[in-house]
Amino acid sequence: MCVQDPCAGSMCRIHEDPSRIQGPDRCRSGTHLLRELSDACREGGLKFGVHLSPWDRNNPLYGTGEPYNEYFRNQLREVLSTYGPIFEVWFDGACGEGPNGKRQVYDFPSFRAVVRELQPDAVIFSDVGPDIRWVGNEQGWAGETCWSMLKAEGHGIGNDNPPSTKSLNEGDLDGESWIPAECDVSIRPGWSYHANEDEKVKTPEHLFDLWERSVGYSANFHLNFSVDRRGLIHENDVKAVLGLKAMVDASYGPGTDLARGRPTAADDIQGLVPRGTNEPSHDEPFGSDKTVDGDPKTYWATNDGATQAAIEVELDPSKPFDRVVLAEPTWLGQRVKAFRISVPAEPSNNHRDWVTLAEGTTIGHQRIARVPETKAKFVRIEILDSRACPALTRVGVHKAAAGAKPAG
Repeated sequence: MCVQDPCAGSMCRIHEDPSRIQGPDRCRSGTHLLRELSDACREGGLKFGVHLSPWDRNNPLYGTGEPYNEYFRNQLREVLSTYGPIFEVWFDGACGEGPNGKRQVYDFPSFRAVVRELQPDAVIFSDVGPDIRWVGNEQGWAGETCWSMLKAEGHGIGNDNPPSTKSLNEGDLDGESWIPAECDVSIRPGWSYHANEDEKVKTPEHLFDLWERSVGYSANFHLNFSVDRRGLIHENDVKAVLGLKAMVDASYGPGTDLARGRPTAADDIQGLVPRGTNEPSHDEPFGSDKTVDGDPKTYWATNDGATQAAIEVELDPSKPFDRVVLAEPTWLGQRVKAFRISVPAEPSNNHRDWVTLAEGTTIGHQRIARVPETKAKFVRIEILDSRACPALTRVGVHKAAAGAKPAG
């Protein structure tokens, strides 16, 4: 969970000035609201993060340059040294005028230095990372091509020459920095609570579509909830997100992968002479069976120098599917530039005649490909182009929950 505090002059929730905290008595009982939240996260097994916006336009120091930057650094120090451990620190570049008509020039390098000093394990989010990047929209989806690399050199945050929207959304094939994307969106039309939006909460089906287009495109999904006037997340929002969880569990939860433990074969295996796709991998260290063993640390890999390869998984032809999940061992980098998913043509159902279900570009940490609902004895994954020898840690085959968006 990542709590926003403050943004564009909204109320301050840290303990710096308790008199500024407004809300029900349960939030004004002399306790730190951030302390309550961080303690509750740890109790519930959740990681705790903060979105501390530098745009505090109601502060009299705003627009004064270094005095305001020092004020913000001190505020950041208080948050990071009091409520940790913190797993994410979110910086936005919002920079409008304050009541004094001035704009502030933020010293982001010094802000990042405070994070590294006090929470060295926290990931830092911004237009240019340095750890995770904004995806370039606030609609919750990443580009179908989504590289985790970014050309960040020479770019800044907000109004300071950020990367192009295309680069933020798709990444850069030749980017020098590893900065995966994070997709932010609100469960409501706006980012703050308004009672007239209680019936406009996104449906579970809409949220599931966005989840697949973010998490399924090698990005992170960052869903915003606004707190109502009771100090609670509204019951309509809770119902919607629990509906999302039910759809994710039904589609991708334990026992849903139709490829898990099934027979596999590949036409190229690292350390072996390339061979036909009809031959088994014989449990080689980098054999094709590693894509269906359920272990994210094992992977199939081809011989060095290869940029194309194919892998097949034998399925139960009586079970329909409409999703194929692929994953690369990204600790080796992101390699795949193009892939194709095929099944045998009917009625032959053999290894000679193939029908394409889907084609795509990048894979990365996870790629969810929507395909027409199909029953087949085999599914074939062809790596058509790769920056280095292809490697996959997972091939998954699933049937999405009722109400999920179909292919196309």
